[in-house]
Amino acid sequence: GSGSILLGSARRRCRSLIGGDGSLNHYAGGRLCSINNATDNNFVRFLSSTASSGSSNNSQPITKTTVPPAPTLFIPRSERHIKKPLFDVDELYEDRLVRLSRTEPTRELNYTADRWNAHESVWRRFRHMFSFFGASTFQRLLYPELTFNAVVGCVAIYYNEWIAPISVEIHSFEGATAVLSLLVAFRLNTSYGRYVEARKVLGEVNNTCRDLASQSLMVLDGKSDQERMLRLIKAFPICLHWHLNQKGGHYRMHRHHPSFQDRLYAEYYAELNDVYGDKAEHLDFEDLITTYRSSGHVPLTIIAKMRSIIANNSTTTDPMYKYILLDNQVSRLTTTLGQSERILRTPIPTSFTRHTSRLLFLWSTILPLALYSSLGPIWTVPTSLTVVYSATALEDISVQLEEPFSILPLRQYSEGIYDGVNVLERTYRNEEERAKKMISSD
Repeated sequence: GSGSILLGSARRRCRSLIGGDGSLNHYAGGRLCSINNATDNNFVRFLSSTASSGSSNNSQPITKTTVPPAPTLFIPRSERHIKKPLFDVDELYEDRLVRLSRTEPTRELNYTADRWNAHESVWRRFRHMFSFFGASTFQRLLYPELTFNAVVGCVAIYYNEWIAPISVEIHSFEGATAVLSLLVAFRLNTSYGRYVEARKVLGEVNNTCRDLASQSLMVLDGKSDQERMLRLIKAFPICLHWHLNQKGGHYRMHRHHPSFQDRLYAEYYAELNDVYGDKAEHLDFEDLITTYRSSGHVPLTIIAKMRSIIANNSTTTDPMYKYILLDNQVSRLTTTLGQSERILRTPIPTSFTRHTSRLLFLWSTILPLALYSSLGPIWTVPTSLTVVYSATALEDISVQLEEPFSILPLRQYSEGIYDGVNVLERTYRNEEERAKKMISSD
């Protein structure tokens, strides 16, 4: 754990250093200076080429990328209304997204005050029991886990009743149960820690994008550079969740669909096209699409373009601290990118996960033999299923929490950042217009 954190921190520092972390001394004439003894020459060349292309005239169109067919899941903002909601919510579970199949985990949207009231209701246990058979943990474990345990229990009963008595002393089984409980609890706590850390990272992305948008409107000269920076800020969380999740948060797409990759491209293209709108023929949009199509690192491309804008605006006459403030915000995005990649690429040690899974399987298989001597043929299977479900459901929840970017509402977060940047820009433009009117009236 700590080793992965140290390596991730070193990687983020290399990226920030190459991109101009903490100061703008690494920039010269709007382009990145050469860097000696770089740890990743390919990455240096990538940043240099991106900064060079970003410093050219952004209004100049380039060869257009292939325009995919219309998306089937993403709804452009111009087409959104009450009858066509952005997210498909389960009618039985008002705060849960519709699942593609029974093996899909639970994915919930952001909570509101009303949902918190329902969550804390004194009737919650009755409501939860009413929806028991629709719970993701029950449906995921129903087959093969619980079905296999029921078959083992029936075989144990048949063997004891009709062939020869065979059982396991239940008191000797208590020690194994206690050890297994500790393993499952430890794994659940560790997975939940990863979930909380991922949510904090995504929250930091939200805060940083708001700060960067506000400071860009204050510091950057020229409306064109401001608008370009704001579009890159809106595009960053979108490209980040496509970087962290193969489906980009569109969980209803089937991986085995024959045109799965084409559908991914169509949704990605539509989301970015919604950000750029009539500017969709400009360099930034084309670069982000081309980078995605070539399996490149789109979030890093955006970070390099942001720093290129900052470098092009820095002059010897302006106070340098203004641009250092902007660069520090971009460094925060680099940090959150590295943290999210560390969570994605470094699971809980797989040997521990496999060991816990094997012990759970052996324990649940032997459990009916331990219960038969005390409960007899009638209650052995029901009791065994209840106990096995209680333990394996916790382990299954921990597996879902271990990779948090597949269950967090990433697209809802990027939608919130988009709306927040729009609010900041609209307020700034209104204040700017009001100040001009006051000056003209004087």
